[in-house]
Amino acid sequence: VYRHLNGNNQYVVDSLLPMLDYRFKQSRVSGSFLFSKKVAKTSTLNFGFNSDLYFFQFNDSVRNVDTGSPDYSRWRTRWDSRDQSLLLQPFVQLKHNLSGKTDFIVGLHSQYFSLSNSLVLVEPRGGFRWRINDKQSFNMGVGLHSQIQPTYLYFYGQTNDANGKPVSQNREMDFTRSIHYVSSYEIFLAPMIRLKGEIYYQHVFNVPVEKNSSSFSLVNTGAGFSRFFPSALVNTGIGKNYGVEVTLEKFFSRGYLFLITGSLFESYYQGSDHRWRDTDFNGNYILTALFTKEWSLKGRNTFSIGGKVTTAGGRRYGPVDRVASDREKDVVFVDATRNSLQFAPYFRTDLRVNYKINRPKVSHEIAVDLVNIFGTKNVLKLTY
Repeated sequence: VYRHLNGNNQYVVDSLLPMLDYRFKQSRVSGSFLFSKKVAKTSTLNFGFNSDLYFFQFNDSVRNVDTGSPDYSRWRTRWDSRDQSLLLQPFVQLKHNLSGKTDFIVGLHSQYFSLSNSLVLVEPRGGFRWRINDKQSFNMGVGLHSQIQPTYLYFYGQTNDANGKPVSQNREMDFTRSIHYVSSYEIFLAPMIRLKGEIYYQHVFNVPVEKNSSSFSLVNTGAGFSRFFPSALVNTGIGKNYGVEVTLEKFFSRGYLFLITGSLFESYYQGSDHRWRDTDFNGNYILTALFTKEWSLKGRNTFSIGGKVTTAGGRRYGPVDRVASDREKDVVFVDATRNSLQFAPYFRTDLRVNYKINRPKVSHEIAVDLVNIFGTKNVLKLTY
């Protein structure tokens, strides 16, 4: 347990028995089929499917850390699940070229997940690319997309039915779905230098949130390395993401390359309490710059130096409910003010030095990677 000391802005570490133990094993066998046929001089039809067969083995245990309990330090299995499931995704797509400068793409996508018996019959998608001239092009796209949930959550919260068979309260979670809109413009400022700008908007819906009114939403999945242990979930949450991104890229020539990308964005969601909040990911901006410079040496050998600098707005968090956190042995935020605070901005600089020895039939490469060379301490999350 990390506890803040009064007045001196320092932390001390208290001892606590490990209270969670899990063995999650997920295997997958994938297969795909694609058929392509030219149906006219300027049109091509593609159709096929992608399939994934999942095999799940999820075992999760918890230890009693209440020193006053006769079961203190004993482990208890919360759930032990072994199952399999099929994710099937058929699709059809038509690409048509108009007058040599414009490409249109339209398609339909379907998705079925047997574990939750979730089915999406039709997801329309489309886009076009207009080559204005040899240096400029304009692109637009729109599509409806679906995504399964973190797979362990389908098994979490097991109880026994009238026949003694274990059932999960979240086994029937549906897909999270979203409508994507994107448009971009790119121009070659020089033969090897490209500038690209992009704007996008995503409307997210069907997000699992708790049945009881709360700020919880699975839209925040993946912001850290924590697992979620929510109560019963329903697919009624929504969210939205929008932003602009600009990239300046110099392709490798004359012994060097660089790439500079900047992004400004907003990311919001609603839990079952129907209040708009920042998502955990809403850092508002990201800026990345990388470069590589290469020198040719005697005997076709090369020496290169490269680097990458990244800075981004900090992750979101909120005031902690200390009483609830001590009770749950996990970080519990004050629900009404969740994600109202923000960590300090993220910053990291990496450097790579590389020497390559080229021979007629073999090459040798010696490289040193220096990660976070300034030793910047970036906060990922609060933990208990």
